[in-house]
Amino acid sequence: MARGQHTIVIPSGDASGTGKRILIAPTSNGAAIEVHESLPTTTGGAYRYFDFITITAYNLDTVTRRIYLLWGGTTEPNDLITVDVPPGVPPVLVIDADPLTGGAILKAYASVANVISLGVRVDRFQQA
Repeated sequence: MARGQHTIVIPSGDASGTGKRILIAPTSNGAAIEVHESLPTTTGGAYRYFDFITITAYNLDTVTRRIYLLWGGTTEPNDLITVDVPPGVPPVLVIDADPLTGGAILKAYASVANVISLGVRVDRFQQA
C-alpha cells in the first residue's frame, strides 16, 4: 500500500475558516452555495489528493425540510443528492466519507432558506 499523508481540513465553503456549521440560504440550483472544493488530482505532478467528506445536517425548523447536494457538478439528477431532514433531532448523518477529487465542487441548497445547517468534515489524503 502506498504511503501518504492524512489531514483534516476546514471545508472551503466555511467563510469563517473555523469549522463552524454552514447555514444553507439558497433555495435553487443556480444559487447553490459552495460547501467544499477539492484540490486538483495532481499538483506539481507528484501527488494525488483525495477528499473524503462527511456531512451532518440539522433542521432548525418545526417541520421536515429537504436539502439538495450537488456532488461535483450541477446536472440534475446526475449530480444531485436529496435528503429530508426531520426537525427536533440531533444532526442527521447525510454523507459518510464519500470521495471528491480533481477540483470538483460540492454545493448545496435547501427547500427553505436559513433553516438547515451543515456540519462538514473533510479528511484529505495526499498520496505520495
